[in-house]
Amino acid sequence: MTSSDFNKYIKSSEFRALLAQYENALKTGEMVFLDSDDIVDIAEYYHIAGEIEKAEEAADYCLSLYPNESAPLLFKARMALVDYCDVDMARSFLNQVEEEDESLETVYVTAEIMMNDVGVRKADEYLQEKYASFMEGNYVLDCDDEMDEEEDTPDFALDVAMMYCEHGYDEYAEKWMEKTSIPEGSAATDYYDTWARIYMAQSRWDEAVVMIDKLIDIDAYSVHAWLMMSEARFNQVQYQEALQSAEYAVAIAPDAPEPYITRGNCLYALNHLEAAQKSFERYLEICPEEPVGELLLASTLFCLKKTQEAFEHVKVLIKNFDYLPVAQARDALKTSASIAAKAGDISLAMDCCERLEDLDDGTEEADLIRGSVYLEANDIGMAMKYFSKVSAETDYSPQTVSRIGVICYEAGLLLLAYQMLKEAIKPYEEVGLEDCPPQTIAFLTGACRNLGNRDEYLYYLKHAVRIAPLDTASVLGDYFPPGTEVRDYWEIEQKRKDEK
Repeated sequence: MTSSDFNKYIKSSEFRALLAQYENALKTGEMVFLDSDDIVDIAEYYHIAGEIEKAEEAADYCLSLYPNESAPLLFKARMALVDYCDVDMARSFLNQVEEEDESLETVYVTAEIMMNDVGVRKADEYLQEKYASFMEGNYVLDCDDEMDEEEDTPDFALDVAMMYCEHGYDEYAEKWMEKTSIPEGSAATDYYDTWARIYMAQSRWDEAVVMIDKLIDIDAYSVHAWLMMSEARFNQVQYQEALQSAEYAVAIAPDAPEPYITRGNCLYALNHLEAAQKSFERYLEICPEEPVGELLLASTLFCLKKTQEAFEHVKVLIKNFDYLPVAQARDALKTSASIAAKAGDISLAMDCCERLEDLDDGTEEADLIRGSVYLEANDIGMAMKYFSKVSAETDYSPQTVSRIGVICYEAGLLLLAYQMLKEAIKPYEEVGLEDCPPQTIAFLTGACRNLGNRDEYLYYLKHAVRIAPLDTASVLGDYFPPGTEVRDYWEIEQKRKDEK
C-alpha cells in the first residue's frame, strides 16, 4: 500500500471500525483477535499522529497475539531507530524475524540499521545487491486477490529513494529515483513527492514546484503538498504566493498546527506582524507551550515593540528549552537574552548567555550576547570590553566585526554600526558581494538609510533584496506598506528618489 493509499485508508469507515474495536478492547481488558496486519496499521496510524506510546502499545499487543509475526517486530525495529536512536535495540528486534520470512520490508529495515551502524555506503551496497535479486524475481509478492496485481506490486527503487529522503541522503535518493519510471495510479503520489523532497533538499526550487504542482493535481486537498509549495515559494522569495499556499493548508486542516507556523512565517516576511502574531497564537492554542511556537511568537511581539508580552513567552520558552534541537536552541537563547535585557531582567539575560556558552562549548558567541546585554543596560564600557575581547580572539574577522555591527545597529548606535559593517563587507565587495553574509548587507543597508546616505543605500539595497531577502525584510519592512514583496523594495525606493 502506498503512503497516499494508507492515508486514505486510515480515514475510512473500515479502519475507524477496527480502531474503535481495538481501543474498546484495551478499555475493557478483552482480548480481541484482530488480524496482525490490521493491528500494525493501527500502530502506524498512532505513529503518524505522533502518539509514540500508543504506537508501541499496539505493536506489543500484536506480538502478544502473534509472537513470531515479522510485521510488528519490524515496526518496533523502526521505532527503535527513528524514535529512540537505539541501533542495538533495533537490531535485537530484527534478529527475532525468522530468516525464511525475509521480505522487502525486512530488507529496508536492515538497510536502515546499517545506515546508522556501518554507514550509508555499506547500506547502499547491500541494497544494490538485494535490488538485483528483486529484479530477477527472487521475492514472492503478497498481492491482494481483489487488487490489480500490477498496481499493487512494490517499486523497490522508489521505496529505497523514499527511505533515503527520510534520512537526509538526497544524493542517494536521486540515484535510486533514476531507476524508476512514473507509476500508474496512487503510487504516482509517492513518486512526485519524493522528487519534490529531493529538489527541495538541493535548493532546486523551480524543479520542486513542478513536482509539487503534479502532487496537487492528484490531490488538491493534500495539506502536505500545500505546505511544501509554501516552503518552495518562500525560498523563491515569492512570499505572497507562499502565503496563499499556507492559507490553503489552513483552510483544509484548520485544527492542524503546522499550517499556522507556515502562515505566520509568511506574514512575518511580508511585515503583516499583527496577523503573524495571531497565527502563532493559534498554533500555541493547538500546541500549548511548544518551544518553537513560543520563540516565534516572542520574536514577533518583540518586533511589534510589545516587550513585556514577548518576555512572558520567553519565560515559557526557557522552561521548555531542553526540547529544542541544538540549532534552534542557539537562536532561542540569543533572542531570549535580547528580550530579557530589554524587559529589564539582566539576570535572566546573563543566564541565557551562560547556557549559550555551555551549548557552544566556547565563549565567542556568548560574549557577543553579553556585550549586547550590557549595551541594553547602558553600560557601554562593559559592552565594548566584551566586543574587544571577542574581536582579538577571532583576529578581527569580518564575521565578528559584522556581528558587533549588527548588535550596535539594534542598540541604536547607527554610526558605529555603519562603520563596522562597512569594514566587514570590504572582503566581499572585492568579489561582487555574492558570498556576503545576509545579515551584513541587510543591516548595512538599513544603516545607510537611517544615516541618510541615499546613494549608498540604493546601491546596497539592490544587492540585499537578492542576497538576503528575509533579513532585508526584517530590517527594512517598516519602511514599506505591509504586504510589499522584498523583491520590489529597490524599485519602490528608486521611484521615491526620482520623485524628489
